[in-house]
Amino acid sequence: MPNRWADRVHTERVAAMGEALEGVFSELQAEVLDLHKRRDIFIELFDKDTRVELLNRSASYVFGVVQDLLWDDIVLRISRLTDPAEAGRSGQYRRLSVQRLPLLLSDNVLRAEVEQLVAIAVSASNPLREHRNATIAHLDLDTSLGRRVTPLPPVTRGELSKALARVTDILQAIQMHYFASTMAYDSVAPFGPDMLFRVLKDGLRHEVERQERWKRGEFKPEDSEQPP
Repeated sequence: MPNRWADRVHTERVAAMGEALEGVFSELQAEVLDLHKRRDIFIELFDKDTRVELLNRSASYVFGVVQDLLWDDIVLRISRLTDPAEAGRSGQYRRLSVQRLPLLLSDNVLRAEVEQLVAIAVSASNPLREHRNATIAHLDLDTSLGRRVTPLPPVTRGELSKALARVTDILQAIQMHYFASTMAYDSVAPFGPDMLFRVLKDGLRHEVERQERWKRGEFKPEDSEQPP
């Protein structure tokens, strides 16, 4: 069935922004919404010592891999959202980037504001981009072998969140100009990290109880069940 509400919203946005701007803006908005969710999940999983301890007791290697993958994914996504709008000798590689937005704005005042916000976002994301180029998208030889003359700039969780916030500022400015509103980007998906930690905590408690039963020579049928 067609989503009439979504179609109506799309039609209204195109009427206000123009088709070219609306298409790029909507895709960037979807990317940034997803980035906020991933960043929030990362923080929920790994920002508290008590939760990290629980993860390590449950499956330290597995959750260590998840931590690295989430971190690299967020760094990569912020970097590419702030990359130049075009690349290659003749600009043959066209990118979905916040740097494309000023090119699509006809209002001079808004364009000047967005250009300034884009410059701030690019500057805030430059340390992430260096890591993306040297250790994620590519493996720089000198970096890999510990021979890099200039060390990579450190990237903390605070700096990562700051870069994402500066990207979000750009979209909020455009949203406010055309629709006199802002988007709520910060929201963790339901049944996410909190549910996971409850399950892990219950599982570890049951494992302790099972080990205690075995010491007493007591067994239950479910004690021998294999993982799914």
